[in-house]
Amino acid sequence: MSSVAPEEVAEDLEAYFMLRPSWAREMRRTVVLIDGGGPFRSAVRLRLEGDVEVSIDAVRAWFRMRDRETFSWKLGTHATPGDLEARLRDHGAYEAEKHTAMILDREPPAVAGIDVRAVESYEDYVRSQEIMHVVVRGELTDEDRAAAREGLPRRFADYRDHPISRRYLAFIDGKAVATGNAIRTSEGVLAHAGGATLPEARGRGSYRALVRMRWDDAVAAGIPGLVTQANAISRPILEHLGFRVLGPVRELIDTTHP
Repeated sequence: MSSVAPEEVAEDLEAYFMLRPSWAREMRRTVVLIDGGGPFRSAVRLRLEGDVEVSIDAVRAWFRMRDRETFSWKLGTHATPGDLEARLRDHGAYEAEKHTAMILDREPPAVAGIDVRAVESYEDYVRSQEIMHVVVRGELTDEDRAAAREGLPRRFADYRDHPISRRYLAFIDGKAVATGNAIRTSEGVLAHAGGATLPEARGRGSYRALVRMRWDDAVAAGIPGLVTQANAISRPILEHLGFRVLGPVRELIDTTHP
């Protein structure tokens, strides 16, 4: 049985993600460093001590050696020292999106009229990516979209061959309208990890149905619980579904420059 409580997993979520071979993670006593390529580069479970400036420089050096120009610091409520955020800001780090650590440990409501299934085929994987691209259309360049399409076969093979995460599709009247992810953690509890809903389908229950499906999968695995770090849009929806607020997670963007 895990010695780490689900509440601790929620606070420092990426420290406990099961990783694919293409990702790198270094577990240190005072910090966990993660490089998943793309935007998934972060320093989490921060318990810095002693000469904090030396520790900050060492984290930057790790990402710099991996040819990463930027990364995120993720500061949960137990991050130390207490003035770490101020110190990082003094060094030029700046706040990104705010998150809230949350946990669901009671059954969420069922949702009628929406079919949800796990993504198993390449066709469904493509559908899920198309939904995501529609939702973040303004954030992607033509080059970004072309690169994403070109990489789909490789990414699906990685998803299929290394099942550390599961993706779901929600259907209304036979049309795929929303997608969501779940990621396994080393501590057993399942992580509710993002997703997207087509604009014309919002408010019809697909998000809630995807949450319920992830809960059902967690129960089937013998772990009735979900943890997440929600953004400002998702937090009120998740609270309505029964998620409990644990505390803020402050994300600061930093560079690897000395």
